[in-house]
Amino acid sequence: MTADAGNQVTTSDTTMAPSVAELRTRGRVRGRLPLRLDSVEPGTTFRVDRVDDQIGAALRYLTDLGVRPGIIVEVLEQAPFGGPLWLRIDGREQALGDLLTTVIYGDPAPAPAMPTPTPTEGLPR
Repeated sequence: MTADAGNQVTTSDTTMAPSVAELRTRGRVRGRLPLRLDSVEPGTTFRVDRVDDQIGAALRYLTDLGVRPGIIVEVLEQAPFGGPLWLRIDGREQALGDLLTTVIYGDPAPAPAMPTPTPTEGLPR
């Protein structure tokens, strides 16, 4: 059994995808360990820095949902008893299961700023 550069384990007869436990340990970026989406509390605004590309089908699915580096998502709710994490992505609510939330890395982002009124707004004309 050997491990290649893509962290896949190869035996004489098969190649196995990384386990969820292995995916949980990945994600070191620029000398720091970013947060995984599954560790973020509901009510947090989260900026996606990277999506692990080791599982191609998961990467394609997340891309189709609009989850990509640079996007900001709102963490709405963690369903109880191992249920999905609910997010708002580009104005749409979407549930993601455990495997998907462990391959998304980023950091809390400031909430979108409210427009600042100019001094003349609200004055009678």
